[in-house]
Amino acid sequence: MKQKFLKYYSHIPHIYGIAFVLDPRYKLPYLANCIDYYYASFFPTQEFDDNPIDPKQEFNEVSNLFHQLYNEFHAQYGNAPPPMQRTSSSSKGKSLLKSAFGSLLKKSRATPATEQSSGNELSLYLTLNVDYEVGDDFDVLKWWKENERTFPILSKMAKQVLAMPISTVAVEQEFSAAGNVLTRGGHNGSI
Repeated sequence: MKQKFLKYYSHIPHIYGIAFVLDPRYKLPYLANCIDYYYASFFPTQEFDDNPIDPKQEFNEVSNLFHQLYNEFHAQYGNAPPPMQRTSSSSKGKSLLKSAFGSLLKKSRATPATEQSSGNELSLYLTLNVDYEVGDDFDVLKWWKENERTFPILSKMAKQVLAMPISTVAVEQEFSAAGNVLTRGGHNGSI
């Protein structure tokens, strides 16, 4: 049981971390806090046979991949003119997330950003504070559409990463559930 758990949950897929950083409410400091919390909560003893998990290494890998992906998008779209449309938004609504993630968010907002604002798009984004209440109804793709003019490269990146369906389960496994359909009698088989 332990080996199966470690196989699926010991390492966070990097695409999840990149998508997390592209949510303007959270970014890198909050990701670091969440990764630390995840490993401290689910793997507190660090008894992983010969595969120890280092939360800082996991964070650094996601951070490096995020920067590499940005550099690729910058190379491809760096000279493209920004779109001309811009609209405003409002987010309303509360949820149970306020109590669960509020303290982690406060901690990450108090952490100073490591990026220096040198005028480039990535630095501006990583140092930008987005005001919202934890648990508010927030549409990430809508935010990127509304801020496309300010962040033309990152908005293209966000649209491609956030709009794709993400699953770490093999497709064959997803569709193999067909034999597990219950019939009227409550038994597997045909009606």
